[in-house]
Amino acid sequence: ATTLRTLMRRNINTLNQARFARSLNEAFTRLSAEGRFATAILASYFASKDHLIMVNAGHPAPLWYRARQRAWRLLRPDIPERADCLANLPLGIITPTCYHQFAVPLAVGDMVMIYTDSFTEAKSPSGDLLGEEGLLEMVGHLDPADPLGFREALLRALEQYRGHAPAEDDLTLLLLHHNGADPPWPGVGETLRNIGKLVGLVKY
Repeated sequence: ATTLRTLMRRNINTLNQARFARSLNEAFTRLSAEGRFATAILASYFASKDHLIMVNAGHPAPLWYRARQRAWRLLRPDIPERADCLANLPLGIITPTCYHQFAVPLAVGDMVMIYTDSFTEAKSPSGDLLGEEGLLEMVGHLDPADPLGFREALLRALEQYRGHAPAEDDLTLLLLHHNGADPPWPGVGETLRNIGKLVGLVKY
């Protein structure tokens, strides 16, 4: 985890998320011990265009709630597979690996849920895995109007599915909510600092 965080800080200003993923994969492959790997979601939100730019490196597919349709769906790139390129593998498995960048247009009220595999790998008392479809069905029964309440309700529903047994792995959940607020305009000083970071004149 420390190695991954260091690599991400080093590449944080890369605008092309696919190139960012390739750089991370190459560096992580060199530094990681044999058999070690990490999954990742790399994303940047462009508030002026209401688009979330994303690359998935072997991580569970995020869920996207579309407020207008009042429905959840799995968030995967609609890109055909290529026979000459291994694509979207976890970081540190093999290099070179292709990573596909895709854009998600978000509307007011939309949500994107990024989570660890302990959600889909939750087991019922009879040993049945929840899986992606089970998670989709679970969130479909929850009220998305209150993002904070939604998070707590989901964790309770997951605990009930496990029969109140403790989770076998860590439960990490990131919920992105488009609230319709415009981004604040940066001041002159902040703008100059951001430009300096982009061109490498200012270090973090």
